[in-house]
Amino acid sequence: MGLDDQEKLKSITGITDAWLEEATEFTQDDFNQVDLRIRSMKPNLQIFLSFNPVSKANWCYLLFFKPDNEEVQDFRKKCSIFQTTYKDNKWLPHEYIESLLLLKNTNPVFYKIYAEGEFGSLDKLVYNNWCKQEFDPKDLKNCQLLLGLDFGYINDPTALVASLLDE
Repeated sequence: MGLDDQEKLKSITGITDAWLEEATEFTQDDFNQVDLRIRSMKPNLQIFLSFNPVSKANWCYLLFFKPDNEEVQDFRKKCSIFQTTYKDNKWLPHEYIESLLLLKNTNPVFYKIYAEGEFGSLDKLVYNNWCKQEFDPKDLKNCQLLLGLDFGYINDPTALVASLLDE
């Protein structure tokens, strides 16, 4: 049965297993509704989720993978996670594998997600090669103050960026 409408699930009885294909396309509320509907008296009730690990902002990452999410540790103890890549699928055509491998140089984000099975982001990021580090601005000498403003307009919020450049 499709999950185009959560309300359709409320009258289903006797469900023992569910599979959410492309689970990152569902919401966590969808998942919770499926979980609430699996209420058979049979043992070993299961929900299977399969997906490409697209974004760390997605509920699948936050619920199942985010390392410092202590609130869900009891839930995670009841889960089994199997990470697979193209290397585990012996039926993939050679041409498809070649296309995946070409992504390493042509689209590193897609390569990380679809070839290595790691979480990435399909968002249109301007910069993706940065890291967050603590520093004391007092240690910077002869800095140039740089300011930038993006009005955001339609879908994005307005943002003011203040930077110190120390070459």
